[in-house]
Amino acid sequence: MNYFNSIKQNDTLKEALYEIPASFFFVLLYSFLVGPVIGHDGMTNRLLIGAVLFALVYFIESIIFFSKAEVHIIPIISYIESLRRNDFSIFLYRLPGQFAGAVLAILVIWINIASESKSIYSFEYFQLDPFLTALFTGFISQIAYLLHFFIMVRLKIVSAVLRFLLFSAGLGVLFFIVTQFGKITLLNPFGFLAISILNGEPENIQTIFLGIVIHIIVPMVFISGTHFFLKGFNRIIGVND
Repeated sequence: MNYFNSIKQNDTLKEALYEIPASFFFVLLYSFLVGPVIGHDGMTNRLLIGAVLFALVYFIESIIFFSKAEVHIIPIISYIESLRRNDFSIFLYRLPGQFAGAVLAILVIWINIASESKSIYSFEYFQLDPFLTALFTGFISQIAYLLHFFIMVRLKIVSAVLRFLLFSAGLGVLFFIVTQFGKITLLNPFGFLAISILNGEPENIQTIFLGIVIHIIVPMVFISGTHFFLKGFNRIIGVND
């Protein structure tokens, strides 16, 4: 039994290590494709194109570059999977790799591009106060959970490519929504955090404490609430793939 547990743990760790290059390339592609398209003016057509590019980047990374590794790239996806599989180690193992990859990517960008281009993450269109930011972040987290649940788990599609395509398109829609509001970092939290620190603008995360509450604790609470509500009252989640 210990032998098989050891194999399972090694496989989990190996998959978690893939999160480092996956997160690294995700943030790089995000920075050089999505960020410049969106710009700083928040025009609807730019946001739409940016959302399409975001969906394509996530799809290409998940199904082409790292198809055999089952990377999550986005932290909330790891948390959703850890709840669904009742294994919190999935989240704990993958989170450091996602953080490390994002920070490495931002450092590469910081070193190699002109200083005037380093504010690629500084688009903030509609400002929300901390409470509304937390509430909106939680709401988007719930939608992300339901999106993952119905497309990746419940939808009976044999083709993994089609499933990931639909899921990526859904994330693109969420991205279009969240990019219209300031300080919403749910779909690229470590990239935003790293560039905020390097820019010397800690106010972008509204102090460390508020940043942790809004961008980490609140999404986890909303996602957990949605998960256990569905599990307890509808009896539809506790089915293994």
